[in-house]
Parts: sequence; structure tokens; C-alpha cells
Amino acid sequence: LTNMPIHPMLIVVLAVVILVALTSSPPAGMSIIVPILAAGLLAGGTAASAGMIEPEMIHRVATIASVSFETLPFNGMIIIILTMTRISHKEGYMPMFLCSVIYPLIAAVVAALLFIAFPGLA
Repeated sequence: LTNMPIHPMLIVVLAVVILVALTSSPPAGMSIIVPILAAGLLAGGTAASAGMIEPEMIHRVATIASVSFETLPFNGMIIIILTMTRISHKEGYMPMFLCSVIYPLIAAVVAALLFIAFPGLA
């Protein structure tokens, strides 16, 4: 992933979202991918040497991105909440999906774009 021809901050968003979706756990996804990304992106790469990326940027964007794909339909918490409220997935999941997947994903992309446009924000 670190060799993809896109900005490192967008790589952070993409990698964290994929791993959190696979594990359905933000702490697990973050503890696996952030050390790998930090080592790959900060270890003398062109992005680090050009001052385009700092550890604080990786941390902030990864933290925001980690909450996005936590609540997919097969997540135990979603199943329990919908069962307790006696609402079917068809009826109740779309509002949950918007609030807990789409909006945090948009926020992570916006944060990454802000760090791309203004690297001094970190």
C-alpha cells in the first residue's frame, strides 16, 4: 500500500478502513495497521523527507477513519441493538449506516485532504 501512487494520507485512510472492516474492531485494526503504516511512510520515504507527512497526521487521520467501518451489518452490536428494538435490518440499518459509516468516512477523507492542503496543521 505504501507504494501506491496516491498521497500517503489517503493511503492511511484506505488501509485503516480496510483493516477495520475486516476485523470489525477499531482498536484491533489500529493496533495492526498504524505501526506498519508509520514504519513504511516515515522511514525515509519521499513523503517524510519532503515534509508531507508527520506521525501526528497519521494518528489523527487513522483515528477518525477507524470508526467508519466498525458498524457493518454483521457486527454483533448492530445485531443486538436491532434485535432488542425488534427492528429488522431493512428498516433500521440505513440510518445507523449513515451515522456510523458514511459520515465518519467523509470526515476521515476531509481530515486527510486538510492535512494534504495544509501540512502545518499537525
